[in-house]
Amino acid sequence: TCNKLTSNLLAGVDVVTDIMNNTENSSQIRLNAANQLFSVALRLNEQCELLARLEALERAEKERISNNE
Repeated sequence: TCNKLTSNLLAGVDVVTDIMNNTENSSQIRLNAANQLFSVALRLNEQCELLARLEALERAEKERISNNE
């Protein structure tokens, strides 16, 4: 499921970007698209930061265990 979501992420960003950049759309539609893009980008950034921190903790724990053996 995650792989399918990830593989379609770029296409989704392209769709939202097209809506946001289409001057034929109303200002509200374009603003909603921009808001959606920012919202998703913020959540993705937060998740990437959390994943990096979790990986660092896991590495530190493995190293601690190795040093205690």
